[in-house]
Amino acid sequence: MSILPQYIWRIVVVSCLCCLSQNIISNDQLWFPRVREAKENKDALLRKLFNEKGVSYPPAQMFIRIFKGEKVLEVWAADASTNRYTHIKTYPICAMSGELGPKRKQGDEQVPEGFYNIGTLNPSSAYHLSMFVNYPNASDKQLSRHSSLGGDIYIHGDCKSIGCVAITNTQIEELYWLVAQVKTRSKVPVHIFPMRLSDMKYNILCRLYRNEPELLRFWSNVKEGYDYFQQNLSPPKVQIASNGFYQFN
Repeated sequence: MSILPQYIWRIVVVSCLCCLSQNIISNDQLWFPRVREAKENKDALLRKLFNEKGVSYPPAQMFIRIFKGEKVLEVWAADASTNRYTHIKTYPICAMSGELGPKRKQGDEQVPEGFYNIGTLNPSSAYHLSMFVNYPNASDKQLSRHSSLGGDIYIHGDCKSIGCVAITNTQIEELYWLVAQVKTRSKVPVHIFPMRLSDMKYNILCRLYRNEPELLRFWSNVKEGYDYFQQNLSPPKVQIASNGFYQFN
């Protein structure tokens, strides 16, 4: 029997440890009754949905887009072998406070706009299940004139909102369980837009908000990220310049 070189053994050990770490994260979520219930209620449905879409389940990569004007949340996913994402499902948003425009201060009850990731998952949320959106990011901090920007922005259930994005309890069970599985392997980006920024709708925004050049400059910037995904069906790599504006790939 041949003896594997030491470096190969190291790769095998590291791979096993990574798998163990992922299982621990998943099992930690399943300690909570609501997450176990979400798995029981939604796992077979999600598996069937992904099979119909031709994407492995759970997917290697996942991406969320939120459109405030249309009040919808989109889920996209992709296998590890491809960078092109497939549209999986669209959820109607049943509650969302504030107006069009980014969140710039604490207490404005605005849903943020920009490019974020899902952070911690709360299986014991007051709103059934909730997923933290990592607002404020470096762009928000740079572009805001206020010292207190607020926080605690979540995607959650219960159809109530004070600056958050709410869907129904049965829908959040589905989305939460999906994110809980994907998040053990990769980040889950969340891109939040004022509306679908097609050229036509963006031109409408430009006319409606023609007296707010600062806001239009921001929307012009986030439209670059929107257009990138529309053209490539792959989320852009997002960086934040020293002036606070987003840069893409």
